[in-house]
Amino acid sequence: MTSKTIQKLDFEAAKRARLAAECRKALAGCPHKAGTVYVDCLTCAGVGSIRSYQTDDNDFGEWESCPRCCGEIGLLWPELCPCTEPFDKATILEAIADDSRRYQQLAAVADEMEATAKCEDVRDTLAAQMLAKLRNWCETNKTIVLPDLFSLLVLRLLEKGMIQCQRLPSGEVVFTAKGAKEEVCRFPEDPELAPYFDISKVKHLREFAYRKRCFTFAPTPPTKLWDGRVRAETIKIRPLDETEQASGRFMG
Repeated sequence: MTSKTIQKLDFEAAKRARLAAECRKALAGCPHKAGTVYVDCLTCAGVGSIRSYQTDDNDFGEWESCPRCCGEIGLLWPELCPCTEPFDKATILEAIADDSRRYQQLAAVADEMEATAKCEDVRDTLAAQMLAKLRNWCETNKTIVLPDLFSLLVLRLLEKGMIQCQRLPSGEVVFTAKGAKEEVCRFPEDPELAPYFDISKVKHLREFAYRKRCFTFAPTPPTKLWDGRVRAETIKIRPLDETEQASGRFMG
């Protein structure tokens, strides 16, 4: 083993130890349920049933029981809380290894975590510019004919500081959620939006809040809207997964 290899291994070990220490510090001040929060089922959004098949073109089949909730309505499931969201599976498991009894629920959630793209924070100035651009896009698109649920929910998350800008390993800057799981579960309770609410319309946003997806701006052919405005840019939301970054769905 060469000296460069040894140095690299030592660096990686020190980095893992530093991240585990940061995770333990976050857990020490965690006001939630030992690193977790209880939120709606991501599969059925708490309604207990799902369509037997569904595509991005809203091609629906028959309703059937949610395989996770077994048809029960309103079940809540543990997910990472805002304190533990920034850390990956290996870091969380290492941080709680010496106190497994206290963090039994967190360990179970971490064990089920899937590999996602490792994002890095971007400069404050760039983040501020991107978030301002996102806010402006949502403000101008929140009402086309009916209230646009995507734009309205993004605006709500922006107001609460629950959307951040991060850089993917590819170098692309995207928007990711930050501690937004509980807020997105409260969204259907808004009395002003209840008449327009459709679970299928916010499925990808729920996955965004649960940090399964990210989104970014994407060019689109100029589209003239009902009020005379022309839109030449839209939002592309896609899996936050290193192997699926090319796929996605256009919103708006």
